Amino acid sequence: MRERKFYAERVRRYVQKIEGVLYDAYLKIDEEREKAGLDHPAPEDIDVLSWPQTWPDTRAGFDKPLRDTRLTEQTNVVLDSVLGIALVYHAGHFARRVEQRSEAFWNAVRERKLPGATDEAAWKALGA
Repeated sequence: MRERKFYAERVRRYVQKIEGVLYDAYLKIDEEREKAGLDHPAPEDIDVLSWPQTWPDTRAGFDKPLRDTRLTEQTNVVLDSVLGIALVYHAGHFARRVEQRSEAFWNAVRERKLPGATDEAAWKALGA
């Protein structure tokens, strides 16, 4: 019984965070598309990549510690095929907009290791 409660809590946290990520991403994408005179985003235009990423502390790659954060949190990459952009979220928080998705960026995604939001040098090395 204890395992079910543990898994239920894990699923609840994941669903809550991914819901916030998708809502925020759709708002950001819709705003960009509107400025460009494009249609609103449709589900078939959006892809989501998600994986657990471990951080050295509860800042999850940000300047300050985040609330309700553990050392291992989901990294989500929301891709818009129309704009050709990627929106990166760590622990449910927006980290970076990536316009130039370079080979180095995709390698980091494949390795499931994107830099923290404030690591400008690492993002520059990824071509972002």
